[in-house]
Order: sequence, then structure tokens, then C-alpha cells
Amino acid sequence: MGCCISHDKVTTVEVILDSHGVATRVPDGKGTHLIKTYPDKETRMEKKPLMKPSDTSHLSKPMPTYSPKFPISPFSKKIHPFQEQEDEKN
Repeated sequence: MGCCISHDKVTTVEVILDSHGVATRVPDGKGTHLIKTYPDKETRMEKKPLMKPSDTSHLSKPMPTYSPKFPISPFSKKIHPFQEQEDEKN
């Protein structure tokens, strides 16, 4: 029985794709796609898998940068739009 899967070394290169779909090689960890070349010269491109949370658990969380656009005042009141009274129309 033969097997179609080769256990020889696979060469992997990280790349990014431009707007025309042209791949450009980038340093490890910076790419969005992987190009794998197998010993039989078959080449496959696949989207790089997302990092698992367990891989990033050693990283610290950045400080939040959210700040409200308008200062919140304890004296602020809700203002309703002006509406004419029906008796004023007549």
C-alpha cells in the first residue's frame, strides 16, 4: 500500500498579498499567508492561521485608550426639542 503524504521536509515562506494578488516575502511573524513547497515541488498557498490565545498569554494587555468625546457633567440635563402648543397655533 502506498501513501500519498510525504514526510520529508516542507519549506514554508511567509508572504503578504498586494491589491493585485502578488505575493511579497516578509519576515517570519509578519505575513498574512504561507507558501509551502513540498519535496515533490508541489507548492500551496494558504491563509496564515490566527494565533491561539494560549500563544499570546505571556503578553501583557495594553492600557485602554478610550476616553469619552464629551466630558460628562453631573449637572447636565436632558434637553427636549421645542414643540409648539396646539393652542398657540390657533
